[in-house]
Amino acid sequence: MIQSTVGFTNPQVPTAPPAYVSTVKHLVKAGVALTKGQAVYVTGSTGNDGTNMIVGKASNAQESTSSKTLGLIATSLAVNGQGYVITEGLLAGLNTNSANPGDPVWLGVDGNLIYGLSNKPVAPDHLVFIGIVTRKQQNNGEIFVKVQNGFELEEIHNLVLTNKTNGDMIKWNGSYWVNFKGTSGSFTSADGKTITVTDGIITNIV
Repeated sequence: MIQSTVGFTNPQVPTAPPAYVSTVKHLVKAGVALTKGQAVYVTGSTGNDGTNMIVGKASNAQESTSSKTLGLIATSLAVNGQGYVITEGLLAGLNTNSANPGDPVWLGVDGNLIYGLSNKPVAPDHLVFIGIVTRKQQNNGEIFVKVQNGFELEEIHNLVLTNKTNGDMIKWNGSYWVNFKGTSGSFTSADGKTITVTDGIITNIV
């Protein structure tokens, strides 16, 4: 559902720019108890037509709970309750007091959010951009939601990884990037030193 509201005034009368709010939201069913503003992902569906989405708390702890992040729940819901998920647009009425306007919002664990570039999740956590803080306030903070899921290395379109093992390296084969085992062995340098290489990495020089 796309919901937009825009104020219209008499074009002959000079006024301030009209207030405008636009959100994209979808009706869902809660598979677990949810608190307004938590990030959710699709866990299943109900009904014979399979169009009634069930959602749970998204988490950056693993691929299955992060890659399907849908948006932020617009109201608190009990188990089996129905409500809307904001997938794009402004969601107000949140506690953003620990953030600042303009801060990026990232997916945390158990549906919670992480604010700011300095707190940006790193591997092994999965990176999911949720949106941007547009108002800092304890009770009526605001986030502009625009979910963007981060990529795994294997999801890059010109990279093919097969039979991965520890110590693999990546090279260009003329068509795309592939993984390979680095050279192993002992070699003598020009100055007479013995260099030991394991899977393409120098491990000892004597």
